[in-house]
Amino acid sequence: MEILSDESQKRFSLYSLKISHGENTQINPKNITMLKLDKNLEKELHISSKIEKFPFYHLYFQTIRVKTQLSYVNSRSTQEKEMIPLEYWEKAVTKNNINDTNDTNDTNDTNDTNINPFRLIETSCNLTNSSSIYTYDEWLHKFDNKKEILSNVFNLCFFVFDGLQILQKHYILLLNFSKSNLCFNQFDKSFICKLNQCIEKSYLNNVTPDITDHVNYLYNPYNIDQSNTTAPIEMFVFDFLKNNTHIHSLSNNQIDLIVKNYIDNHIIISNISIHMKEKYYEDSVKYLQTLTNKSIPYISNFLLKYVDTWDIYGFHMFYLKEVLLNTTSTISPFITDDSKVFWKGFIDIFMKNILYNPNERHNIQQAKSVIANYLYGKTKHLNV
Repeated sequence: MEILSDESQKRFSLYSLKISHGENTQINPKNITMLKLDKNLEKELHISSKIEKFPFYHLYFQTIRVKTQLSYVNSRSTQEKEMIPLEYWEKAVTKNNINDTNDTNDTNDTNDTNINPFRLIETSCNLTNSSSIYTYDEWLHKFDNKKEILSNVFNLCFFVFDGLQILQKHYILLLNFSKSNLCFNQFDKSFICKLNQCIEKSYLNNVTPDITDHVNYLYNPYNIDQSNTTAPIEMFVFDFLKNNTHIHSLSNNQIDLIVKNYIDNHIIISNISIHMKEKYYEDSVKYLQTLTNKSIPYISNFLLKYVDTWDIYGFHMFYLKEVLLNTTSTISPFITDDSKVFWKGFIDIFMKNILYNPNERHNIQQAKSVIANYLYGKTKHLNV
């Protein structure tokens, strides 16, 4: 058994606490739901099963598993109805009703038009001693003490870094990090959840050097939102190639087009000063020009060399968008004239990790150390 780090030991100790402050200790978490089995659910179940093999995974992740295996739900079969708890049966719809839902792209593996696959899904709430689960927004608005808000928001950085490092150690990438990947229990302990966008690095390393294979694995069924980009530029190049399968290499004009579209639609970079945007454009074009007239397999391998930086990029984008640069966030009142020196430096640290060149981005351990050193030395400028 691996020895817990100091940070993990503190988290582990908290789970032995009893619910206090007058909460009912008999409350059972609502950790079971019925979901239609599709590719998204299959992927999250697969990744969850991988994560549940990690030592002490429950300190960092809320996973899901199948509680009861239901092969198929048949609305005409009373015997199969008895397999499903009554409170979930009404969620089991027939295929005739599927067209009335948003899930119009799913297909069944059976020819019976009245049969649909469902699963009872159980989360790891019990294992994490979670009687209540809060979203990021719900959690952030629970605090009314300024120092408590800031300490929790800062601690969130180190928690996510540790979680991402665990995933990276086991060759899993979270990708597209957002606030929906965070949840919190009644002790305000954070967890990483929503694992259906994860990818396994082993697949990327073993797949044939075909851009179609890479793109389909990275983006199916997900796509970059071209009007609200939060992904690194490497993923944007992949997306361009995905949408232009007729091309066999990149020209200078195409690279120029990719960079311009990327900057114009990037949720952070599109709002920086014109001078900074011009520099970002010039540096990005120069960086990508090494791909000019190269074969698609070469481009694919070049872009995937930096796949380990994508999660750290995604988290820095989340933190900039939701915390540091969000004018409506809980943090905004703290950015006063007296504390502008502190916040400017803190924002600069995060901006440096969304640079065009992945060679200049910090790895997870470096990012953690830089932020820890900054908070240790600069909090005297933070007046709360």
